[in-house]
Amino acid sequence: MLGLAFSIASSGGDLIIAILSILPHGILELPAIIICNALGFRLAYTAFKSIFGGDGVLRELKRSLKLYVFIIIPILFIAAIIEVFITPKLAGISI
Repeated sequence: MLGLAFSIASSGGDLIIAILSILPHGILELPAIIICNALGFRLAYTAFKSIFGGDGVLRELKRSLKLYVFIIIPILFIAAIIEVFITPKLAGISI
């Protein structure tokens, strides 16, 4: 989605405006996406291990949900606030 947004924003010709329309909230969204991917891989790995006699799937699920609720959701909320109120002013877009 970020690539599509950048492509649309840069098609107007001004690269600075295209960067300003993506960078402020993208700085927060990318780490959130990376953390979510890591949580998903760790949960899948734990579930795979449990097939062969391991345990801890429920513990890992609780840990992942706690991180998601207390870290990821606030980061995405802040990114949304930045995208709605700050990014249009930096990029010169009127709402």
